[in-house]
Amino acid sequence: MTNFFKNYSMRIIIFSVAMCGLMLELLMSRIADYHIGHFNSYIAIPIALFGLALGSLYVHFKKVDEKNIDLKKQIGIMLIATAGILFLLFLILKLFFPVIGAYNYKNTQLGGLIFLKTLIFIVSFVSIFFLFGRLLTTIYFVGRNEIGKLYSADLTGAALACLLTPFLLHFFNLTNIFFLIFLVLIGLYVLLEDMPQKTKL
Repeated sequence: MTNFFKNYSMRIIIFSVAMCGLMLELLMSRIADYHIGHFNSYIAIPIALFGLALGSLYVHFKKVDEKNIDLKKQIGIMLIATAGILFLLFLILKLFFPVIGAYNYKNTQLGGLIFLKTLIFIVSFVSIFFLFGRLLTTIYFVGRNEIGKLYSADLTGAALACLLTPFLLHFFNLTNIFFLIFLVLIGLYVLLEDMPQKTKL
């Protein structure tokens, strides 16, 4: 691990996680537009906020022992769970449901399918953002004495995602952008291998 990462690891972690989380949220709106109809594309925002809130509440209500916090383990769990949930979600949507965007959403015959498909979509992404929210809140808990620096890194990562994602969508498909998100998180996981217990924020 480089000295730079050792010195600023907490800020780099929260910057990367915030950037990847918001990129995922923006991609979710595209996926919703295709799979559950353009009239539901707005759903990405409440899903992401609800999932993040649940993750945050989990950390706040669970008695966390700072000595037992393992950020690398949390990132690893988030990586594996996110990849698994997305794989199962797309597999289920492809095998068992029609593409709602190709139909008239007022078609009453699709009512039950739309409801079930939307429910599966919501539960899947809420679960993913729960993990993001848990990790972000844990980082804020560990670095609570330097909250301003962490919040600045969080906002900077989110802002970069807002600037970067629209450009990426012009040149790459969703699969490539998902790959980029996972590549960043995997790189973060690898860099955490030798992270010291006490780091400069």
